[in-house]
Amino acid sequence: MVQRWRDLLNSLNIGIGRKRVYSLFQSIKLFLPPIVLIVIFVSTSIKGVDFGFHWDEARALRAVEGFLKSERLLPGWYRWPPMFSYIALAGLIPYAIPMVMNPELSWPMVKTILINEVIYDTPTYLLNVRMIFIYISAISILWIYLGQLGWKRDWREATLSAALLGLSWEAAYHSRFVAPDAIMMQFGALILMIVILIMRWPHLSGFLYRAAALFVGFAGGLKYPGIFLILPVYMVAIVNWRRKRYTRKLLPTIIAITGWFVLGFLLIVPGAVLEPIRFFEAISSQIEHYGTGHRGYTVTAGWNHLWLMLNYLGRVLFSPYQWIAIFFALLVPIGAYHLYNENRDKFFILAIFPVTYLIFFMSQSVMFVRNILVLAPFLTIFSARGAAYVYKLMKPFFARATLALLIILFLGLNTYWLFFAAETIKDRHTNRFAQELTSYIEETPDQTFYLSESIWNALDVFAKRSMLNITRSVSVEVDIVVVSFLELSQNTRTIYANQAFAFPEGFGPLDINLDYYPSWEGSDRFIYMPLVQAIEMGIVAMEN
Repeated sequence: MVQRWRDLLNSLNIGIGRKRVYSLFQSIKLFLPPIVLIVIFVSTSIKGVDFGFHWDEARALRAVEGFLKSERLLPGWYRWPPMFSYIALAGLIPYAIPMVMNPELSWPMVKTILINEVIYDTPTYLLNVRMIFIYISAISILWIYLGQLGWKRDWREATLSAALLGLSWEAAYHSRFVAPDAIMMQFGALILMIVILIMRWPHLSGFLYRAAALFVGFAGGLKYPGIFLILPVYMVAIVNWRRKRYTRKLLPTIIAITGWFVLGFLLIVPGAVLEPIRFFEAISSQIEHYGTGHRGYTVTAGWNHLWLMLNYLGRVLFSPYQWIAIFFALLVPIGAYHLYNENRDKFFILAIFPVTYLIFFMSQSVMFVRNILVLAPFLTIFSARGAAYVYKLMKPFFARATLALLIILFLGLNTYWLFFAAETIKDRHTNRFAQELTSYIEETPDQTFYLSESIWNALDVFAKRSMLNITRSVSVEVDIVVVSFLELSQNTRTIYANQAFAFPEGFGPLDINLDYYPSWEGSDRFIYMPLVQAIEMGIVAMEN
């Protein structure tokens, strides 16, 4: 393909400008993929940014209020590190600047207005903060692309790595939340890129060691388990020292890396030093919480927890379409195996964090999939490497073309889902989902539907008159039960928590994966299930 472009440029006979045109083409080819992926990720995420309520956002808003009142960046609450609250505080800047510049407003008055009229009573403030989180999360696509490009210098493999992350619905909807998880994923991608750059250009390792360690400290200031990201930094230092590649003395290097890591952490979490009692009490409380359980998200620690995490990573992370997710997930061990045989040092550098992180969380009794989102950048690297290895093994042109077209098709379906899901969120205040439910009932005349009171009231009165297969009585003639999502208790909804593709289907906004967040308190939706399942869940009971 490149040779064809060279021949074309030669045929144009453009003289001295020929090299410039070719260089421009090369630059466009290199940087267009991440730009396109970031645009898709950001545009679809922002389209669905107004999704409604999120449990944890109130914590960030309370922390911002506390910062203003105390005029100190000490939240006083350390079960979560404060960095995500600092980002929420930055969202006040566009509102605060005009007030501060107004000579008629004193600083106490500005604080009062920000607290009473902006933080809690200005909807655009929260939406702007969510968009900040989206923008920061989207940068992970660039880090993955540059890291893979620097490693293999193959823009196609780099594009696949970035696309697996940038077109992931799991990454997309998490990025909208004012919570640390998607930004933690971004730091994972950034540190992974820096580690790859150290492997590629060890003569720059002095500066890159410090940068990586500092960013690990920032990651720990987002979520405490982020400190495990220091492991690949230590590992690459050990490898470079063993190979005598610009790392002459190991111990001083490790001490320097540790020092920059601690500095980065304390810059974000100064309360670890300034409020040590509160800090360590919060850490102890969080450790106890994850060791005992969290309502419906409680799991059995050990192999069961590991299996549930692997099930998510293998069947859900890469795509909302199960078989596409499995396809890309199967490429992960293939890529890891190939890298192990190709270069064991690089394999252990890239694998030490995911393996250690999974071992740590399998020892816990609480499972929230957001905690393992940081593994996504590492898995995309291995998956893309696996795809490249399989492609290389395929000698016939037809086999290679089939694999390439299959990957393009799968990525296209993931792209379609992002736009489709964002559109459903945008339509959450319309009657779209009531119409979809009505159409579903009308197109299934051989099934009898029981409608709960809220569902009955939501459907159009004229449509109900024409439907002969709906009822308000629970009897043996009923095939399908339709209920409102939010009228179910949290205990009922979390029966299926952390089970892939287990939560009942329905019509509503695709703002979150209910298989893993069934206690969601956002927009309502219409849920339907077989009568037997509804009885087992305690949703309905047979009438006498």
